[in-house]
Amino acid sequence: MQIKDLGDLLQFIKKRPGMYINPISLNQLQHFISGYQSALQIHNIEELKPFDSSVIFHDWVALRTHYSESTSGWVNMILAQTDQNEEEALELFFKYLSEYETRKERILYELSLPKQNTPKVWKKTLEVWKKTVEAYEMVEVFCYLSPATVQIIKYTTDPGVFIRYKDSLGKTIEREDYHSSLQKALYWVSMEFNVSQEDWVKF
Repeated sequence: MQIKDLGDLLQFIKKRPGMYINPISLNQLQHFISGYQSALQIHNIEELKPFDSSVIFHDWVALRTHYSESTSGWVNMILAQTDQNEEEALELFFKYLSEYETRKERILYELSLPKQNTPKVWKKTLEVWKKTVEAYEMVEVFCYLSPATVQIIKYTTDPGVFIRYKDSLGKTIEREDYHSSLQKALYWVSMEFNVSQEDWVKF
């Protein structure tokens, strides 16, 4: 079977983890994934799943495990669910990953923004690899983007809703913003862009 991306590779690891990671542990899997993603950056290969999609995996794990925020990272949050048992945590990771990848989205509301309503500057930080004389080094690149469309999204089993911002080409800008209720999401957008309920298209 051909491996197309990290998602495919993780399914191979799930079936026979000892062939890819040693010891068999969640932390060791994280090291493997970090190495894989570093290779993608060095060779300028873009891959969208499963950890770089619009709703970042560790943010979703925080929601799934009832953390108020995700700064501790998905590894520590999952390990906390198993009392630091690395092998059990690895099994739980694959359970969560399956749930994450099978989520289905539904657009609740969509809003098209006139140019005069969009913020003048939205700054997006990208981490890229830059080749120097001696080696490669990580640098930050700033891109300035303006949203043209705002969507409010509901996922199958996730609590709350997410706000998704898209540029004029229909590409998602950064990650989606989580809000615990539809009312809070609508209010946030109305304050950010000075729009009213009547401006939304409901699906």
